[in-house]
Amino acid sequence: MTSVNGLFLFLVIPAAVVVSVLSSTRADANCRRHLEAWAAREGYVLERVVRQWMSLAFLFRGKTQRVYSVRAVGPDGLRRTGVARVGGYFTGSWSDEVAVRWDQ
Repeated sequence: MTSVNGLFLFLVIPAAVVVSVLSSTRADANCRRHLEAWAAREGYVLERVVRQWMSLAFLFRGKTQRVYSVRAVGPDGLRRTGVARVGGYFTGSWSDEVAVRWDQ
């Protein structure tokens, strides 16, 4: 029984950590790709994209949605800053939904 516990601690727990990190990395890459696609569709050029763990602009967001602080140059040439929520409420990074709230 002791060798089974040792095997569990030695193999399963590190494997779970690796899977968790890879999953989070994949989700972040998907969200950034969706944000870049949104910016291209809307005529913006993103200058800065920083993930935020908490935002009052999108306080009631889904657990799987990601929020980013963004700075972009718009089609009119003006630089804008704001907060972007990426992903669907239930589908997270699998959805290409992007909602941006620009600072005044």
